[in-house]
Amino acid sequence: RYFKDPETGTDYLISADKKSNVTVYDLSNDYAKILEADLKYEGFIYNCLLMFDKDKIYAVASSIGSNNNTKVIEINKGTKDNKDLPAIDIQQSKDFNVYSLSYWYNEKAEEGKKHVIIQCGKSKVLLSEYPSNTTYHSIQISDSYPYISGSIVFKNGEKDYLAFSSTYGYVEVVDLAGKTKEHCWETES
Repeated sequence: RYFKDPETGTDYLISADKKSNVTVYDLSNDYAKILEADLKYEGFIYNCLLMFDKDKIYAVASSIGSNNNTKVIEINKGTKDNKDLPAIDIQQSKDFNVYSLSYWYNEKAEEGKKHVIIQCGKSKVLLSEYPSNTTYHSIQISDSYPYISGSIVFKNGEKDYLAFSSTYGYVEVVDLAGKTKEHCWETES
């Protein structure tokens, strides 16, 4: 996946494999690897993303398989030697298959609680704050539409929304700040 640091404009790629390795490349610096980490998942990494702060980049990766989890690695900006950095577990996501992973920067949250990792799984969506690692909201969807296959965070006016879709044609839009469903519909396929 491709990400741009909104503060510096630096371009990054994050990739992961089924052997639980995560690599982050700095595209602005001749594709230099700024992170190579083995997260030692028992399953394999299915989703990954990057979050940005003033002095840190956060690599987030979720696994699917036995003993699932979502982990975060804090990368120091401007440092190339980021080996053996500890991976921080989001405890509430233990044993939760994450089929789609999204990120929301909550501008209206109190200081230190602005990063929100959105984990979409089977019939459920978890909103977890980072660095507190607490899941503060869970959205339950119908068991008729079990696997969330895609999700995206977007802004419409002053509101931030999460849109997600399931493998069986269910689409839902949620107001993230109000934690309320705004729209939901079924598609033909």
